[in-house]
Amino acid sequence: DFQGRTRDYVIWNDSKSQTFQLPLGDFQPLEVQFDPDYWIYKAMASSTTAPLPTLESVRSVSGGQAAEIRWRSGGAATTGYMLIRSVDLNNWTIVAGAETLTAATTSYQDTTTSPGVAAYYRVRAFASGASPSALSDIYGACGGREGAGRVLIVDGYDRWDTQGRGTSHPWAAWHGAAAAPHGVAFDTCANEAAENATIALGDY
Repeated sequence: DFQGRTRDYVIWNDSKSQTFQLPLGDFQPLEVQFDPDYWIYKAMASSTTAPLPTLESVRSVSGGQAAEIRWRSGGAATTGYMLIRSVDLNNWTIVAGAETLTAATTSYQDTTTSPGVAAYYRVRAFASGASPSALSDIYGACGGREGAGRVLIVDGYDRWDTQGRGTSHPWAAWHGAAAAPHGVAFDTCANEAAENATIALGDY
C-alpha cells in the first residue's frame, strides 16, 4: 500500500463462481495479485483494464527544485492518470490524480522535490468502465548537487526480457538508489527516450 505494507489473504475457493469481501481497515492497496504462486488450476478471466502507460523519463530541473516526469499513453481509451512518488521506494504518496492529469496530459512537473534528495515516480491510467491499469515502471531523479557529475540511467531491460518480467519493474530506480548516497546526481529514462532524442545525451 502507500505505506509500503503488503497483506496476504487466504480464501477457500470451492465453486466455479464466488465473491469475497476482504476487510482492509486503513490498508489502501496499490496493486492486487491473485494467486501469484499459481496454487489454483484455473483459466484467467478478468474485467477490462485501462491501457498501461509507459513512463519515459524523470529528470531533475531547476537546480533540483523540481522533477519533470514524462510518459506515453497506452491507448485512446485512457481518461486520466495518477502519479505517485516515493523517496525510499517503499512508501508512496499521490502527487496528482486524474482531476489534474487528464487524458491529454503526458507530462508533469513536481515542484515539491528537494535539492540533493532522490525522488522516484510511477504512473497508472484510468479508463471509463475499466479497472485502473497496473503501475508503470519506476524511474527517479536526484539533482541540485554542486559539483556532482550528472549521469543518465537508461532502462534497456525490456530489450532482452527473457524472464517474463511483466509490468512495473524497478531496475532503473535501483541503480539510482545505489548512486544517490555517493553524491551522484542522476536522471532516468526509457531506452526509447534516449534513441529518439527526447533526452539530450549531451547534457550528461
